[in-house]
Amino acid sequence: MRSRAKGYLDWIGPALSRHPDITEEIGSSGSMLPHHSRFQLNIIESQTLVPAILDLDELLQITADEKDYTEEINSRFDYRYPYMHAVEKRSKQSVSEMKRLQMLQRSDEPESFIQSNAPAQKTIMHRPDFMQDKRLSAADIGTAVHAVMQHISFEEKMGAAEIRSFIDTLVGREILSADEAKAIRVKDVEAFYESEIAKRLSNALNIKREVPFTYAKKDEEGDYQIVQGIIDCLFEEEDGWVLLDYKTDRVSQISDVPKEMSARYEIQLSVYQEAVEAILKIPIKERLLYLFSSGEEVKI
Repeated sequence: MRSRAKGYLDWIGPALSRHPDITEEIGSSGSMLPHHSRFQLNIIESQTLVPAILDLDELLQITADEKDYTEEINSRFDYRYPYMHAVEKRSKQSVSEMKRLQMLQRSDEPESFIQSNAPAQKTIMHRPDFMQDKRLSAADIGTAVHAVMQHISFEEKMGAAEIRSFIDTLVGREILSADEAKAIRVKDVEAFYESEIAKRLSNALNIKREVPFTYAKKDEEGDYQIVQGIIDCLFEEEDGWVLLDYKTDRVSQISDVPKEMSARYEIQLSVYQEAVEAILKIPIKERLLYLFSSGEEVKI
């Protein structure tokens, strides 16, 4: 019998059927086996387990002592988060990204910020990196020029030969790669020493280069966004501090360079100034751009 059992009740049932307590309940006339344990049998009809048919109209009727939750339910289902505009904002952003977003909104943005939609040409076989003819992008060249200006001396004027030797030194120190060194136009750096900014830097009371910052900027809606950036140069004169940023943009085809540069970099320099004045507690009296491609100085 045990081998034919399909559940625990098939084992327990036959044993209980011979218990004195159970035989009395079911009126069994079979032989009983006396035992000291006690059992109580409750028989539940299957019909009582079927749920009663509910009347929806009756359920929806609200009695005097019940609260009407219709308004509460509707308000919860119709709830709209009041700060959805903040959900779409980035909690952290670089100044370069802010500048790029601004330029993408302008129809006359420089080509270095435009992403090409042309399909990429596929080669039959992948060439190893050391066999590929890699050209530096405009951004790569700009980074190389910034590295030179971070380390070059402002105290003494340098000629073309000295500048080239200095760039080779940066290659030896692994600050620049050989390709980056070749891409730097020595004559543009030499022209910098003839500028008014170079003269002011040589007489500056204090110079800070490549100043990194992290700043919590508050927008017009009251939300804070973490902004990170690196300021090319800050220098102090007798009447205050000057914020200087180097640019390698091509400006030969631009008719009104100061106006165009202001449109491109107003936001960037404004954030720089706001961060400097908030973090370093020093007022900025002037914001300048130096354009290496033309040797121009632009006040923003």
